[in-house]
Amino acid sequence: MLKPNGTEQTRAVAERIRDVADEFRRFGVPVYLIYYGFADEDHTTANGGLYLVEYKPERGDVLVRKEEMSPFRHSDIGGDDLHNVLKARQIDTPWVAGFQASLCITELGLDALDKGYKVHLLEDCIGENDPIPELAVSRALGELEKHGAIRCNSLEALSYLQGLRHYERTAEHVLEY
Repeated sequence: MLKPNGTEQTRAVAERIRDVADEFRRFGVPVYLIYYGFADEDHTTANGGLYLVEYKPERGDVLVRKEEMSPFRHSDIGGDDLHNVLKARQIDTPWVAGFQASLCITELGLDALDKGYKVHLLEDCIGENDPIPELAVSRALGELEKHGAIRCNSLEALSYLQGLRHYERTAEHVLEY
């Protein structure tokens, strides 16, 4: 649902994120919904920063409440932080989508890279509330790329996941003999 401060661009990106998240779920890839909130707020009322789109979590999604632009600086997932949860689940390659490329996405990306993650930026699933959002997104993603992040689009990511699924099925088939 589009909030009053959203634009046509943010609506289009939000819809793409929703659709891509559904595809990631189908591949068994966990979806982490990161939202701005403070200790006395929940994900339906959080308004600590730009609140563009209301997402409804799906069963199995991980809700990550953050109080800073980057959830790697201060986050809460049932009493633990994002870095510890990802490490415990042996996740080292986040696929990043979301809003405020020049702020939240940049800070998350830089912090993840500093912690040794292989960051993939889903450039067609990253938006910015800016008069010229494409330019702001391109600049932010270019800066992250200079630091080691990998730019791709959602179709490339889904093709990669499809290839992994095919490889796993082939390996299982070979092991049967």
